[in-house]
Amino acid sequence: MAGRTAGLLRPGGWPFRALASVAIALLVTLNAVLSLNANFLEGYRVIATDRNFPSGPTSEDIVVVEFDPSSEPELGWPIPRSGHAAVVRNLAAAGATVIGYDITFDLPAEGDDELAAAIADAGNVVLASAGTLRPAPAGRLFTTDPTVDPVPVLAEAAREIGHANVFADTIDGVVRTLPAALDLGPRAPFRPALSVAAAAIHEGRTTLVSPRPDGVDVGGQFHPTTGLGLLIVSYTDPLTPDPDDPPDDPDRPRLSAGDVMRGTFDPSAVDGKLVFVGVTDRLLGDHVDVPRAKSGGTPGVYVHANAANTILTARYKGALQDTTTLVVVFVTGLLVALGSLALPLRWSPLIVLAVIAAFLLLADVRFEEGEPLDQLYTTFGVLTAYLVAVALRYFTEIREKRRVAGLFSQYVPKKVAESLIEQGRATASLEGERLEISVFFCDLRGFTATAAELEPREVRDLLNRYYEHTTRIILKHGGTVMQYVGDEVFAIFGAPVLQDDHAQRAVRAAIEVQNDLPSINADLAELGMPPIAFGIGLNSGPVVAAHVGDFHKQYAVVGDTVNVGARLCSLAKADQITMTGALSDQLDGTIESEPYGEVQLKGVSRDPRVQYVLTR
Repeated sequence: MAGRTAGLLRPGGWPFRALASVAIALLVTLNAVLSLNANFLEGYRVIATDRNFPSGPTSEDIVVVEFDPSSEPELGWPIPRSGHAAVVRNLAAAGATVIGYDITFDLPAEGDDELAAAIADAGNVVLASAGTLRPAPAGRLFTTDPTVDPVPVLAEAAREIGHANVFADTIDGVVRTLPAALDLGPRAPFRPALSVAAAAIHEGRTTLVSPRPDGVDVGGQFHPTTGLGLLIVSYTDPLTPDPDDPPDDPDRPRLSAGDVMRGTFDPSAVDGKLVFVGVTDRLLGDHVDVPRAKSGGTPGVYVHANAANTILTARYKGALQDTTTLVVVFVTGLLVALGSLALPLRWSPLIVLAVIAAFLLLADVRFEEGEPLDQLYTTFGVLTAYLVAVALRYFTEIREKRRVAGLFSQYVPKKVAESLIEQGRATASLEGERLEISVFFCDLRGFTATAAELEPREVRDLLNRYYEHTTRIILKHGGTVMQYVGDEVFAIFGAPVLQDDHAQRAVRAAIEVQNDLPSINADLAELGMPPIAFGIGLNSGPVVAAHVGDFHKQYAVVGDTVNVGARLCSLAKADQITMTGALSDQLDGTIESEPYGEVQLKGVSRDPRVQYVLTR
């Protein structure tokens, strides 16, 4: 039983490959577990998902009014309160459902009463507050300390105050999230984000905030968030300006603040729309990096526009889930390890590329569905699994193959030995198998008397010429030289490399050996040695083939087929080839033969139907 188990777990066998693949997958998964627990490269995990932006559809209900004094110098800066009042009045008159003002009116100024009146008349204006984000004492949300609110006269006129804060990741400063709501403690109730409040009013809901463990409820609509109430913003292309985009990009849902202020815009552009108003002049600041454009050229008002679009289209993005990450790391690691261990080594890089490509395609689909997959740990796990599998394969299977190739190269050409291994037959050949083969025995005639008259060196030289002559022809026809015993050469056809035409190969090799006898005798004559002659015996049938021996290993075949072949060799006269009917029945009819006559072979009960081959 122990021996059978050891055989199953032999390097290169399927049980070994499967178990090794599972072990490698568990190894890379354990590495991911340790990395997750240590928050290793945590920020870069999120950064890896940036390639998936832009993501999701863009609502047609969002418009941005841009204050850009650089392109409209007549606006001046700061814009007078009367100018903002005109913007509010004209947008409200054109049918805007809600006006989100991403400008903090925190200092009193001339015209505040006029602006307050316009805001009160519109009844749908959300003004912005700001401040420095800090975790709230309750630990559920962020707070701002200090909090900068609009001046009281404007705050009282507004429909809602929404905070304009965004959250820049500490690792690279990119704005991927914003607080869905703030906990302002005893100073005020929970305050929604400017975008969250504007979306709620646009959809006819209240702005009442109710925090939950996994998100924030605003006006009866749940918004899933990550830690401290951060809403992941699903950026889209039309709502994310880039410095490389043309200034008059027709896909951008934007209006000039100057046109709105003067009333020279198309009212249908804002009728029934959620309108954000903000500063887009790069020189005035409030520009951030976002996943869609990391050149610092995205105005903050467009972050709020994208956040509102995330809510209106319900394309929320979840946080990376550690459990999902570990499952994906295990599965992809298992696929790469199994492919690298089971398939030809030259295919391994293609397997890695295929697994990564398939995973990235899956990641794209899952990202669009709001369930991002960890792309950093998975890619790292795939590469680690590949390297470990290749290293394991080298130190086990490849080394085993080299050992086996070394063994077989003693009997067959090196290329044939390598082919045998690539075909997966090396293990079976080592452990033993039943095969149908043809055996070839060649024995010198009268050699004992000849050797007695020669010097030992001459005997050696004669045998070497004889061995070289027969071996070269045997290998040429795909045979395997088993051994030299005195003046006898024993070879087989059909093992260890399988051959359907082993009988024909054996006969043709025997004919060539006999027909080329004059050339070897000519060589011997030049050396002053006597000529030689030999008889050849052939047979076909079943044998058991295996590598045997502990201290001296060799490839051996046993069975009656071998014994009968040896007997026929003894029976053959000089320059003669004898074969059994079992071999003759497998020939294609192109080789002529004649019955040898009735013979009785020692230890053979059945009539072997001996024939001799006509060699000329």
